Amino acid sequence: MDGDFLPCRWNKGFALLNQRVGRILPNAGLQGAFAYYHLIKPLKKIEIVTSSTTVKHLSHGDIEDIECRMPELAEQTAIAEVLSDMDAELVALEQRRAKTRALKQGMMQELLTGRIRLV
Repeated sequence: MDGDFLPCRWNKGFALLNQRVGRILPNAGLQGAFAYYHLIKPLKKIEIVTSSTTVKHLSHGDIEDIECRMPELAEQTAIAEVLSDMDAELVALEQRRAKTRALKQGMMQELLTGRIRLV
């Protein structure tokens, strides 16, 4: 992989790629969503220590060197579900914040132009 070393989930189907990517296929005993969350920290650590002149590169060997103890598959699934729910909640909160900011901006515009007056 080139560039930022961030795991991403791909749900198959049509895709356009701008850079080379690496594909990790979980085997029996490794839940895909759990692997996604688990790889964030080690990949960031590799990215931090990798030097480059323009674009950082991640090799197959870098991925093979990541070692960790894995919980049972059922626990991996439970952990991944909790983290996925948290991600969904964060997205909802960010969308709510964006709407609130837009509303505030609109209200400020109405006040500054004098269309609305505070009494």
